[in-house]
Amino acid sequence: MGHLYLIRCQQFVKVGIADDVLNRLSMLQVGSPFTLVLLRDFEVKNAVKMERIWHHHLWRYRVRGEWFDLPPMLRDLLITAPSMEDALKVLRSKGDAAIWLPRQ
Repeated sequence: MGHLYLIRCQQFVKVGIADDVLNRLSMLQVGSPFTLVLLRDFEVKNAVKMERIWHHHLWRYRVRGEWFDLPPMLRDLLITAPSMEDALKVLRSKGDAAIWLPRQ
């Protein structure tokens, strides 16, 4: 078992994996001049595979590495999803939809 987490830094969200999420948050905080906030922590069986799935669905919002600039509505749906399965449904149904693209 591992954990897939969402950590916010200003408007950006990091989607990553760790065995100890609070330790990972602490390590990231040391290198950041901004306050980091743990938004969500899902316990998952195959963390590496789950992280790949999330990154695949969120590719258009990638800023750098594992950091994404998610539209607020999508971010809120993901962090309030009752379970990982529900979050995946959001990713699969809305993560690739044009409705989530930022308006120009």
